Amino acid sequence: MLRDEIIQLMNVLNEYNDQQSVIDEIQPDQLLKTVSFPVQAYLTVILDYLNNGYFQIKEDMYVQGTSGVINWSQTIKKEDPIAMKSGLIYPKYRVRHHSKTDKDLINEISKYCVYQSMLRLGWVYKLPLPPKPVMTRELPIYGQYLDGMIYKTNKDEEKRIFKAMSRILNFENTNNDSSEFYFGTNRFEYIWERLIQATYGNKDKEYYFPKTKWLLNFGRDRANTALEPDTVMGEGDELYILDAKYYKYGETRIPSDLPNSSSINKQISYGEYVAVNDKFKAERDAGMKIYNAFLMPYNAEQEIYSQIQITTFQLARLLQIGNNQLKAINECRVYLLMSSF
Repeated sequence: MLRDEIIQLMNVLNEYNDQQSVIDEIQPDQLLKTVSFPVQAYLTVILDYLNNGYFQIKEDMYVQGTSGVINWSQTIKKEDPIAMKSGLIYPKYRVRHHSKTDKDLINEISKYCVYQSMLRLGWVYKLPLPPKPVMTRELPIYGQYLDGMIYKTNKDEEKRIFKAMSRILNFENTNNDSSEFYFGTNRFEYIWERLIQATYGNKDKEYYFPKTKWLLNFGRDRANTALEPDTVMGEGDELYILDAKYYKYGETRIPSDLPNSSSINKQISYGEYVAVNDKFKAERDAGMKIYNAFLMPYNAEQEIYSQIQITTFQLARLLQIGNNQLKAINECRVYLLMSSF
């Protein structure tokens, strides 16, 4: 269970990290390792290795060419001959693309990428480190070869594995310190907002931005920056406007950690904008109901929350905008991480 949660967390950090949420309390020479560490690529290579072993070219590929081992069956099917008095002549053939050198090299690259992946993240699976591979080429040569393979293959699964190995090679080639890498965040609040948006945001929230402007007697009118709700979710004829800031109240239960007046007033503005603006009249006439809520993380395993048996979505239905009354609901942090995939 802990291993699954670690993998989920790494996937979340990899998927939703951005320039606002990356680790910022590190030395400048560590920044590249932090930003570029391709955790998903390492996990992809590990999982493929566990399921299929080292990558091998199992089928010969044939391409158009004028030299090489000719496959006459493929040539007759796919190439156009030229009729001559002496018979049909094929100006181009279908020739075998993969040589023994190709097959050996891709297998060598696979062994290198698996070794590096297990070295960095193999502890998650509690697996022994495989033998260190013998390298007959430099990393840039590996990378160039893989780039060619990515371009030539028409198999989605091969392309996915080749791209993962290519990202590993790029990272290893730019990482001078093979024993250290950095991956994580000390600004999880930005990742939380992106998680909420990815999980619940099925509406174009820009459509619901309240906008204002100054109508001036002198000069051109001036439009102000729009207020931006964090997430807007639609469910049938119901509209949910969600505040997804990373409030600490669910963990501390200190009232001062609840949303402040500014945040509450913004939520009221969002709800009133949809409730009264002519832009949304057709939706309201069709029966649209408007709900407004704050989503806050909490630990569902804490005893104080053990009696809560109601689901997040059922809670959200209690939060109607009527009379400008807002309520806060808690979103289980673990549930959200798990439900994001």
